[in-house]
Amino acid sequence: MSQPPQPLSIPPLGSLTEDQIRGATCVHCGTPLAGVPAVDLGERRTRRGGRLVRWFPRACLRDAGT
Repeated sequence: MSQPPQPLSIPPLGSLTEDQIRGATCVHCGTPLAGVPAVDLGERRTRRGGRLVRWFPRACLRDAGT
């Protein structure tokens, strides 16, 4: 029986650039994702400075393992 795919690990929010946080660049390597296939890693919600922050990481196909 096959195992379900493991979710990709995502670097901590504090280590990412604004472009990585909003999904414009790969959350792992920083490659620009405009106009290229990418993997949406889903909306994330994190407490930062006492408030809820919503962010939208994406990964390039290489880093997503596809």
